[in-house]
Amino acid sequence: MPSPVEQLSHNELLYFLHIPKTAGMSFTDFIKSQFAPYESISETHMSDFVKIPREQRAKCKFIAGHLYYDIDDYVQRKLVYITMLRDPVERTISHYAHIRRNPTDPG
Repeated sequence: MPSPVEQLSHNELLYFLHIPKTAGMSFTDFIKSQFAPYESISETHMSDFVKIPREQRAKCKFIAGHLYYDIDDYVQRKLVYITMLRDPVERTISHYAHIRRNPTDPG
């Protein structure tokens, strides 16, 4: 039986919409390991993602990051969305602890 990654069509792009403080970095690393290095992009911010040349984005099969929900115009392919959720109270506590550890955090 083929893996979900192998089931992506030529016109589909796996998109992990990473919600902060939901163990997304570990998940991103695992999914990226299923692809060749040039087939994945993981950016933290939309402002960095849009600077990636369109040709490079076109080669990707996997994108991850704290990006927007509707990035279709930037990739011009059908997106297959995945995300992770976490208990909202636990996520808030984790986010607050992160901000306290990082004084330069804009939060």
